Amino acid sequence: MHQREDLGRWVRSVRLGWEDKFTTVPQWMYEQVNGIEPVSENENPQRPTQADEWAVNYQAAHQFYAREGHLRVPRKHVEQFVGADQEERELRLGALDRQPAQQGRHAVPGAGRAAVRDRNAVGA
Repeated sequence: MHQREDLGRWVRSVRLGWEDKFTTVPQWMYEQVNGIEPVSENENPQRPTQADEWAVNYQAAHQFYAREGHLRVPRKHVEQFVGADQEERELRLGALDRQPAQQGRHAVPGAGRAAVRDRNAVGA
């Protein structure tokens, strides 16, 4: 382990990146010395693409709109729906349109505390 790296995470990254990241010599060393083998076809998890994630978000928003008649989703709302794979899912639909450091609609760029303090000091 190098600098407290999670060994399980490292082994998983080696197994998943077998074909892409390593030439035959490191592959041989990982297999013979460390006993690490490449991931098999049925074991390889496919990460969803951005298009897949958008389709899921759209499906949840469409269901909410059909039920409520608007898309003003409360911040902590969790939409439960059946996905295209017939699996029941939950999606935090209210968190999709929020940004972490969202400012007010009328925020003035550069109007931090110092700018407000200076402006008040001049007028005083």
